Amino acid sequence: MRMRRLGWDVLQDLRYAVRLLSKAPGFTMVAVLSLALGIGANIAVFSFVDGILLRPLDVPRPQDVVRITTATPAQRFSDLSYLEFETIRDGNTTLSGLAAEWQIEMGARADGKGGERGVSRVTLGSLVNRDYFTTLGMAPALGRNFLAEEDSPGARDIAAIVSHRAWQTRFDGDPQIIGRRITVNGLPVVVVGVAPAQFTGTDLYMRHEVYLPLAMAPRIRVGARLLENPAERGLIVRGRLKPHVTVAAAAADIQALARALEETHPETSRQRTATVLRDIDQRLQTKVQDSRLSMMLLGTVLLVLVIAAVNVANLLLGRAAARGKEIAIRMSVGASRLRLVRQLLTESLLLALLGGGVGLLLAQWAVWSLRSIPLPTDLPIVIDLRLDQRVFLYGLVLALITGIVFGVAPALHATRRDLTSPVKGGATGRRPFRGRYALVAAQAALSVVLLICAGLFVKSFHRAAVGNPGYRVDGVLLTSFSPSLVNMPTARIETFYQQIQDRVRALPGVASVTLAKHVNLGPDGYSRRIAVASCSAWLSPSASPMCSAI
Repeated sequence: MRMRRLGWDVLQDLRYAVRLLSKAPGFTMVAVLSLALGIGANIAVFSFVDGILLRPLDVPRPQDVVRITTATPAQRFSDLSYLEFETIRDGNTTLSGLAAEWQIEMGARADGKGGERGVSRVTLGSLVNRDYFTTLGMAPALGRNFLAEEDSPGARDIAAIVSHRAWQTRFDGDPQIIGRRITVNGLPVVVVGVAPAQFTGTDLYMRHEVYLPLAMAPRIRVGARLLENPAERGLIVRGRLKPHVTVAAAAADIQALARALEETHPETSRQRTATVLRDIDQRLQTKVQDSRLSMMLLGTVLLVLVIAAVNVANLLLGRAAARGKEIAIRMSVGASRLRLVRQLLTESLLLALLGGGVGLLLAQWAVWSLRSIPLPTDLPIVIDLRLDQRVFLYGLVLALITGIVFGVAPALHATRRDLTSPVKGGATGRRPFRGRYALVAAQAALSVVLLICAGLFVKSFHRAAVGNPGYRVDGVLLTSFSPSLVNMPTARIETFYQQIQDRVRALPGVASVTLAKHVNLGPDGYSRRIAVASCSAWLSPSASPMCSAI
């Protein structure tokens, strides 16, 4: 009975709030738009952060998938060698399966049905173990998964599973694709399956289009020694927990295997331990720069929302002063303070929900705009921005918290007035609400902080765009070649590069040509730390103490 009565009271409060807000369209529009800008910015930024950092894998029961890495005192996270993968695969008791992949660039060409040669394109691919899709819980949309004999060095043909996206875009959704031959790194490959549409890979923003058996690594990449060199660590390994097995239990199990491996192979496994984390936890700990950028963006848009909420709180305080007579009359006829506070909070929550709805539309527009920005690369790199259930829930919770926070102070202040002065039309007899001055000061201070941060960001971006890198960049063209993507023999690579230099140097207008493995500020993102052991040889003796202090 009490619950029914409470539900009826809430419905009455909602109807009354709708009627009051509809009678003040100017106030309602300003409040809703202010909140919509703040909430919409938060939803859009959260969808971006979710797309690059927080979203779980698109696989069944992603909470059961863990990432397995190794660590040394000098390196916190490292991928696994093939020996370590085999040891964990054959010796663990806590995982129902392992999914290992070696992510590389590939040169792929899809020949036409009539045998005509297609255009070669650089794409991203993975060499995976035969249990890769089974461990992740993925059944192919067409065809089948890899067979055991296809994931062995003696396999006659090279089997391939293509992504659903590649099937639709590069093969026009050909229903007869199973058995069709394509060329990968200069080698003929037979398509045996198509990955399901919901599986976009294990990387949140790198879309891999071709999956080949891991045993084909020496044939796909000339000179690859991943399968035989225990010091070469390039395998990204995930495991699926058995029912009722915790992450801690799996970590203890695999750490015991790592200790045993250290005893049998001390030359490559000395002081190397194993780390087992849920996929999202491992992502947050390894992508530190992405995490910091995400927190900075979220903090900035939360500051925008706080400013908008403070603005609406000021508007509600002014509106509460104008409604002093109404509130006094309602209290004089028996309405409790709690009842009136609930009514005023209902109005603020309604404003917040309306602002959240409009903000959702603004966020959708922002997401569409970000999706339309072309990326300067031919690789299938996609930042998957979408407003899914998790983003909707984030926006709803944010709107409810905002409505309660900015509505409490005006509601409490409005119900503290005396009953006689507002009815008689006189002054309330109370001092002005000092909190309103504090809100105005906070809004101004936060606005100044936000403007300073925005100015610093724009200034830093401008310096990065037009700054002097220390060498001339005008008239310089940069291109890259990957002979390994066509399985070019190592003996021919030096000749190939020499021929490229000679031909480019002979072009009209070319002044000079050079080759480099890594280019400063180039697109490959290569970096290396350099430690100076002693600088007395190239600094004056007087500078040596400073050098040793550094």
